[in-house]
Amino acid sequence: MDLLSAGLGIASMAGSIMGSQSKAAQQAASLEYSNTLNRRKTDIINKYRQRAYERRVDRVRDQLQENFSAANASWQTEQARFIEQMLGFSFQQSDMTKQLLEAIIPKIPEERNCECKDALSNSII
Repeated sequence: MDLLSAGLGIASMAGSIMGSQSKAAQQAASLEYSNTLNRRKTDIINKYRQRAYERRVDRVRDQLQENFSAANASWQTEQARFIEQMLGFSFQQSDMTKQLLEAIIPKIPEERNCECKDALSNSII
């Protein structure tokens, strides 16, 4: 019986060693599966974040373009108003000059006794 007990003990020990190796292999496989799954989840989350970032960048780009267009339209409107004002002032000045000349010319005497009548005769033009 001693031999039989010793043989059974060795077989039991060998089974225990094999079982622990099998358990270690299962743990390694489980860990690799978990790591692979976590990498895949990380890739999916990173792709989602990248798409979200690109959408935000596109929105900002669109907003900048819209702001530029609005500012440009406003500037052009202000330039048109400014030109209208300048033309209005120009016409007013022209009208005032015309009125001034119409008021002054009749008051100039026909005969002038001053030297201004000959002022342009010696000028270099």
